[in-house]
Amino acid sequence: MVVALVALQKAEAAGTSASSSELLKGAEHPASQTLPAMTEPASTPAMGTTPDRNFGFRPPPAGSFVSQALVRWVNRRTGERFTAPTGGWLPPSPDWVVEDPTESAPSQPATRSGTSR
Repeated sequence: MVVALVALQKAEAAGTSASSSELLKGAEHPASQTLPAMTEPASTPAMGTTPDRNFGFRPPPAGSFVSQALVRWVNRRTGERFTAPTGGWLPPSPDWVVEDPTESAPSQPATRSGTSR
């Protein structure tokens, strides 16, 4: 398109006219241009975390179907929290459980005597 505009401007400046075929000579249609190859997006850290502070959670495998909702995890032993940006994230240990939104505080693991802390 730019090529055609430049040719038109040159023709007008010279006081001549240019045919549409002359204007479009050498112009490429945008669809004929090669686009750069798509690459996998870089893994983004979960919300509220930095790449080195995701507690060892692993993202779902590339191309897997997962829920598109925030998933809040809590470590029952330490009380640490992690919010995954989608479903499918794998916890680093069994101490991590999906937070129950109906509970006001996460459940505590049983102590050796069999009672809760």
